[in-house]
Amino acid sequence: MGQFVRALGLSAILLATRALFAVEPGNLSTIQTGESSLTTVSEPKDVARVRIPLRLTRFEPIVVQNAQGTRRMEYKAMAPVSYTLRATINRSNHFYLADWHIETIPMKWEKETRNWQVEIKVYKRYGQEQELEEFIGTHALRGRLIGEDRLFTLETQSRQQFNNKRGSPVLLLESGSIAVEKGNVARRTP
Repeated sequence: MGQFVRALGLSAILLATRALFAVEPGNLSTIQTGESSLTTVSEPKDVARVRIPLRLTRFEPIVVQNAQGTRRMEYKAMAPVSYTLRATINRSNHFYLADWHIETIPMKWEKETRNWQVEIKVYKRYGQEQELEEFIGTHALRGRLIGEDRLFTLETQSRQQFNNKRGSPVLLLESGSIAVEKGNVARRTP
């Protein structure tokens, strides 16, 4: 019985000390936030946005068996899906498209000529709730921005196939006028 009372007293003390560290909403004066990538920053309304048209074609493995019973693995291209990424011109953006996580990282911006260079990183998402990711590869895009009123479209044309570690195709990424079809609009995550 004495141990139970001591354990009960210890849990009451722990709960009391947690209450001392509680923070009221809006009162962050005692907490040092520091620099963090998770800090929410309000953007000015005049930040330019860029539409990046992409078409993703994923490959699925299939097993092919001939008449002699020999089995081999082949990869079949599935139906391509078009997306229009709406990224900000001055910072990286994350897009979650079906089984893919795409990150756009601006590399170079020449305001006078409107030439813009962006690096696209592609990750494959796995798991029941897609909590796991595998890095697939990087693709550099450069082109000219067409448009006005802080809403531009990247005019470029490129194509890259990403392979897995065994050299089998995983994803075909096409950008620019190749991918300009009526596609799904992908907005950046806040």
